[in-house]
Amino acid sequence: MKTIHIIAFYLFTNVILVAQPQESLKNQVDSLNSLAFRARGSNPIETIKYSEKALALAKTIDYPVGQSMSYSFIGVGYRNMSYYKEALTNYLQGLAIADSLKNYEQIAFAYNNIGNLYLRSGNDSLAQVYLQKTLDLAIEKNFEVLLGYAFKNLGSYYYENKDYDKALEFLKNSYDVRNKLNDYWGMTNTLNEMGTVYTQKEDFTSALKAYDTAYEKVSHIEKNKILVGEIYLGKARVYYTKKDYSNSLYYLNKCKTIFEEVNGRVELVEIYKLISNIAYEKNDFKQAFDFQQKFSSLNDSIKVLDAERQLDLMEILYTSDKNQKENELLRRENAIKLLQISQEKQLRDLLILISFSLLIAAVISYIFYKGKKKTNEQLTRTNELIEQQKSELSKINSTKDRLFSIIAHDLKNPFGNLMNVTDMIMKEFDNLSQDELKELVESVNRSTKSSYRLLENLLLWSRSQKGYLKYNPELIDVEKVINENFNLYSEMAKDKNVKLDFIQIDKVFAYADLNMIDAVLRNIINNSVKYSHQNGVIKVSTFAENNKTIVCIEDEGIGIPENEIIKIFSLEEKPIQSGTGGERGTGLGLIICKEFIDINKGEINIESTVNKGTKICLILPNKAN
Repeated sequence: MKTIHIIAFYLFTNVILVAQPQESLKNQVDSLNSLAFRARGSNPIETIKYSEKALALAKTIDYPVGQSMSYSFIGVGYRNMSYYKEALTNYLQGLAIADSLKNYEQIAFAYNNIGNLYLRSGNDSLAQVYLQKTLDLAIEKNFEVLLGYAFKNLGSYYYENKDYDKALEFLKNSYDVRNKLNDYWGMTNTLNEMGTVYTQKEDFTSALKAYDTAYEKVSHIEKNKILVGEIYLGKARVYYTKKDYSNSLYYLNKCKTIFEEVNGRVELVEIYKLISNIAYEKNDFKQAFDFQQKFSSLNDSIKVLDAERQLDLMEILYTSDKNQKENELLRRENAIKLLQISQEKQLRDLLILISFSLLIAAVISYIFYKGKKKTNEQLTRTNELIEQQKSELSKINSTKDRLFSIIAHDLKNPFGNLMNVTDMIMKEFDNLSQDELKELVESVNRSTKSSYRLLENLLLWSRSQKGYLKYNPELIDVEKVINENFNLYSEMAKDKNVKLDFIQIDKVFAYADLNMIDAVLRNIINNSVKYSHQNGVIKVSTFAENNKTIVCIEDEGIGIPENEIIKIFSLEEKPIQSGTGGERGTGLGLIICKEFIDINKGEINIESTVNKGTKICLILPNKAN
């Protein structure tokens, strides 16, 4: 028994020694988090990259403070890219760690970040709750940096609720705190918000003064691209409101370049709308139409994302609250279990000292080991089953999300385009030339055809998934089906000056379902035309080989990267690329082709080289088995 105690003590001592945190590694975590913080205003992706490295290292060396900060900065990175679900998930993880450590500074930062996130997503009631928590804790603990954040974000809250005087009061408090701390980033951020409030109050002189002062401060900051873009956008708003369209357009173009580079989608929606309005006022209807289309497309996608984000944020908040309650219950249960274990250990030690020998202790240890091993094996099997079910559920959700994306975006955009074009025709009919009118009508025609092809493929795919499509094989004339599809896409090919060339090496027939093979050839030829360059050639050849009918469709288009060919038949991983004429794809066409070829006991092979073209070969039976 004494020997066992000595061995246990030795192992425990070594574990403690190995687990001791290393100061150099802690410093490395802090340095990575510092780099993440500095990059947050110019390169959110870089912020996430540095923070994730810091998080991995902090977990390895068991450095919870570093983990909490890493989660916070990962959340900031996602927030700046408008991925609010991911941002909130990381904020809550950081808050949980900070709360367990009673680290009030990190708790306050988490409250501030969560409040700011809810403010951005339009959930003002929750935003005020978290921001007020931030302010109260910052005042209680005298966290001056957090005072600057809390005053600024509460100023933004009152601005959103149209209490402009209250907003300015909080923003001026924020500026005073940040000026005292010599925080140039914070001062610039606050001045930008003050400029927005003054613009809303139509105090244009004060607004421009705030933006000019912000521009002076921003020169002291490294990686200040997003802040500069916000200053330009603020000045553009002022000049637009004053109807000084030349100056407004000057600053709009400057900030457009910045936000297109950093993927600032929320800002780009406003920029595109203002440029469209200015172009309209200047009677530049083509530019007005072009930027109105950009605005509509981006705004629609953001509205869909905003709706999803609201659901995501509520779901995460509910899950977080539920988890906290469950964790509290587990903590209580664990405390009871620990007490029971302690009592049992005392009793066992007493009995061992009095009556048990080393042999009996060894037997008990062996039995315990076998039981634990059996339990672990059961847990392993259970976990494997859970992982399998999670994987299947993930695939189902991915398929659902993909279909929703197609319906919400790819079907909505053509109809949005139809409404925009028809509205413009109605309003500007007398001012439009024949060429302009023809161009608009052609746009309507393209949108209608695009919508029809999308609906056709959605219907085919849906019927296939539900088993409603009947498989009726017969001996079909492949040449006839090819020529019918050539006629169908002749106008589309003519628009790009693409030649459709049929090469019949052998007169062939296929034993297959006519409607399915027609749909397969229709989708493949449509893709070939869509991704072909001007003056290209599409060759369709047929021949017989080993009692099989071979149909090959070869184009000289943009091609498919090698690493994406394996994804082309997967709905959840489907890479979608616009055609050479800007045509949108849905991702369903080739998936339908694969399913229909499989039903007809055939094969489909793809060879492709980027910028050289794609060759798709169908291998079909030429007689009944």
